[in-house]
Amino acid sequence: MTDLHSHLLPGIDDGAKTLADAVAMLKMQQADGVRTVCVTPHFYPGLETPDEFLARRAAALEQLLPAAAPYGIRLVEGAEAAISETLPELGRLDELCLAGSRTLLVELPVAWMPPWAESVLDELLAGGIRPLLAHVERYSYFRSDFSRLERLVRLGCYAHVTASNVVRADEVGKASRQMLRRGLAQALGSDAHSPSRRPPRMGEAARRLGARRMGQIEHTAAALLGPHTAPPKAPAHGLLAGFGW
Repeated sequence: MTDLHSHLLPGIDDGAKTLADAVAMLKMQQADGVRTVCVTPHFYPGLETPDEFLARRAAALEQLLPAAAPYGIRLVEGAEAAISETLPELGRLDELCLAGSRTLLVELPVAWMPPWAESVLDELLAGGIRPLLAHVERYSYFRSDFSRLERLVRLGCYAHVTASNVVRADEVGKASRQMLRRGLAQALGSDAHSPSRRPPRMGEAARRLGARRMGQIEHTAAALLGPHTAPPKAPAHGLLAGFGW
């Protein structure tokens, strides 16, 4: 399995506080069958420059790599970039993308959808960057109106849901599965922050989704981490008709 979104790098953001926390999450990922993990610390334009962020990320990864070696998990770099009006103009944007690809993990505000967000995403796409929208099931403005997410997917964006939310029975869990079913989300990420408070739970999500759907998710993940060729995108609506959810 591939985890497209995690906060395993120690001491760099609100994720793993210590190297021990990071190693504990790697053990969980290994037990779940995860073989590639994108380490994606928060990046906030305006609070630091890409140069400053990339230096901090490199130092944290250098600390983690020797401890991670026994677990046989490939760690690849990325960032969870908070959307801002200046995001497309930043230098070294390609170095924030996942695993040297042209896929950028983008976080939207939780409470509201900025009126300029779509134009920023469109500008990224025009510049050859594929936005991968983070944990779209968390945004109430998407849960209450799927057409808002569908508009961004039709624009050319991709979206992932969170492993720990896929297994929930509440509104957020149901929205996660519906977004996958309709093709409005095409990928999966753990958004793991800690071994206890916010663990990866990729294995639980995989069991809930089933082998066929996970095969589709993995195929998309491989394409998102690859060269700048459009990954397979499911048509909106009815993608998983008959899957029994």
